[in-house]
Amino acid sequence: MGDGFRWAVVLAATLVLIGLAAYARGPEHYRGDEVGSHGTKVVLVRTDDE
Repeated sequence: MGDGFRWAVVLAATLVLIGLAAYARGPEHYRGDEVGSHGTKVVLVRTDDE
């Protein structure tokens, strides 16, 4: 098998996995700005310790 064929198989497998993940998420997750957001607020506290 040539390297080109192997890369084509890897690319096809990657696209299939991405497609399955998108299918599993369902149609209600169509807005990209909500990905990973659960409404949690993050507070960063900075201290000046030397």
